[in-house]
Amino acid sequence: MHIVTSARKGTSPVHRTENCCLTRGALAYSHPFRPDITVKKSLLAAIALLGALSACGGGRGAPAAPPLPEPLASRPLADMAARPMMVLPTQYLRPDTIGWSQSIGDDRQFLRTVDDEIAFSLGERVGRQWSFARDVERMARRNATYAPDPYRLGAEVLRPGMRRRADQLAEPLASQLRTLTAMHEARYVLLPVEVRFERAAEGMGRAVLHIALIDTRLNRVAWTSDVRGDATASLTPAAAASVAVRLADLVANAP
Repeated sequence: MHIVTSARKGTSPVHRTENCCLTRGALAYSHPFRPDITVKKSLLAAIALLGALSACGGGRGAPAAPPLPEPLASRPLADMAARPMMVLPTQYLRPDTIGWSQSIGDDRQFLRTVDDEIAFSLGERVGRQWSFARDVERMARRNATYAPDPYRLGAEVLRPGMRRRADQLAEPLASQLRTLTAMHEARYVLLPVEVRFERAAEGMGRAVLHIALIDTRLNRVAWTSDVRGDATASLTPAAAASVAVRLADLVANAP
């Protein structure tokens, strides 16, 4: 599988042949109808009869009412959009049972593609106070004498299924994150812990990104979640783009 990891400004790192943008409808609210107490009982009975006939198919031939729009998803990271934030490189690719991870020739190259897509999708929605994987890599190289390798953090304990002591960070990860955030003057980091693939439906699969928001001042995991991309029939570079867009949706609206 060929994955493109570079792009001109203003274009996604992955050349897409399909639209990966996501749309959501607004949540429709309605006020309860309360008839006036002076309405005659006969009129109320007629209204009830008309409603019953409509429910039983009395309106045959009339166009069906359009479905209600889906409610907007909550944005648990919305408060972070205006704060300094360091988005670290994705750490792991988990083997799966549908065979997609085995088809990736270079795990690290694929994870870099995920990082680039995250930077592209979030970069359109947040301010310059956010730094992303390649920014962190450059800062770490300039301070190589004491900065940890941001691609090889001790984040194993944050992987799904791993047991950890409450929400407190253990060493060496706690010290590694404090060192990295000190270079950016940020308190919080967004750590994409791992990517895995799961079966979505018959013959379909999708990428899932496990993410953690960490308060490095308190050495505490503030929030974790699985971010699911779009279902597709096979693994394509658009899988990385899809899961990145879904992550960005948790922070802010698309521009």
